[in-house]
Amino acid sequence: NERSYAVVYGTGSSLELDRVEILDNEIMGGGGVIVLDNGSLLAEKLIVDCGADGAYALYEHNSTILLDSDLRCSGGYGIATDGGELHARRSRVEGGSIGIWGEDNNDTRNERMWLFNVAAIGRDAGVQASYMHVKADHSVFYGGRIGMELSRAHVESYVTNSAGIGTTCGIRTDGAS
Repeated sequence: NERSYAVVYGTGSSLELDRVEILDNEIMGGGGVIVLDNGSLLAEKLIVDCGADGAYALYEHNSTILLDSDLRCSGGYGIATDGGELHARRSRVEGGSIGIWGEDNNDTRNERMWLFNVAAIGRDAGVQASYMHVKADHSVFYGGRIGMELSRAHVESYVTNSAGIGTTCGIRTDGAS
């Protein structure tokens, strides 16, 4: 890919990817490698790199299941989930700014971010989630500033058997989380 908005783009699509590698990209600023808007993604054994100018390796707005994968984006976010649900297992996600970013954009705190055996790495934060129902277990969060930041999380959110490393603050929450 040279200078397009996305390598894989879908609106209202259901997509299954298995053993796919998407490397050596020069995504335009604001774009991502996999962009799925109002659809669902089942992805297993992905290797994705968005390059230095991309905004994210994966953007999703609805539902994603990610298994045994390695996603990198040195220019922005590894994964951006905007009003969607993310279920990640046994995966490594790295972003130049934030490894995994998520927000329930309608403020209901019903959207889920489930991270099990995940390494989330970012220059600023490994994970940053707002208004979401977060469950994390056996995961590692590395961020230059914050390992994991939860803002206004669902009351039943939890982080267990996990570590925030290489950070100024391992796990940070607000008074509502």
